[in-house]
Amino acid sequence: MVVANDKGHAAALREFGASPSDIRSIGDADRAAQGISEEIEQKSRRAVANGRMVGTFRLRRR
Repeated sequence: MVVANDKGHAAALREFGASPSDIRSIGDADRAAQGISEEIEQKSRRAVANGRMVGTFRLRRR
């Protein structure tokens, strides 16, 4: 399942037959291995929520 996650993230995991719980566990482990903390996750979510799309880019004001 790790290879499926590396190739196509949640969509590939679903295609592989992973359960929602499996997908969450693999995603959590993947982010932890990359050093992404819950604090960084929260900041990222806020940045996306507060941004606006310009073409394929999401921009936000400081």
